[in-house]
Amino acid sequence: MIREMSESRDRVARQALEMFAEQSYDAVSMRDLGQALNMQAPSIYSHFPSKESLLLSTLAPLLDGLDEVFAEVPAAPVSADQRREWLHRWVSVLITHRLASRVAMYDRAVMGNPVLQPRMWNMHERLLQALAAFGVTEHALANAVIGGVSLPIHAQNLGVDVGELTVDRAVDLAERLIVAAHTP
Repeated sequence: MIREMSESRDRVARQALEMFAEQSYDAVSMRDLGQALNMQAPSIYSHFPSKESLLLSTLAPLLDGLDEVFAEVPAAPVSADQRREWLHRWVSVLITHRLASRVAMYDRAVMGNPVLQPRMWNMHERLLQALAAFGVTEHALANAVIGGVSLPIHAQNLGVDVGELTVDRAVDLAERLIVAAHTP
């Protein structure tokens, strides 16, 4: 019985994440979610006490994964191999949790959420600190690196064809941007 509840809860969270990524958090009602799952909305509440708790649950794996990556930023000075290894871990988390990443980056409800907003700002600051350890100290250049890495991950959402996405392709792009940041 417990396993069935867990499987049902996971199914609700997966469907919600897909719908949030496609339509936005605010556009998806619990009734819409229930219809997509062929279940009554009150059944969803047996797994998640609120729509907000459902949002938090869908983003938790991404945010927890990023917390782990940010806890392992190498101390400066950073070798090219250390930088590449860390970038690989960061990009891998973003790609593994692509839908959650899309919701976290593009959905206004995330930045308006009192639980998620401070955590998202903290993650952004930690990412800027990591890039500073790699020598990218100018804020505009750091944001260019972040955007450059994010583009291939979210290209589908933007209607841009960047070909097959791999972690190595995204890391190569980040590397090129970081090297360019050091070039006068």
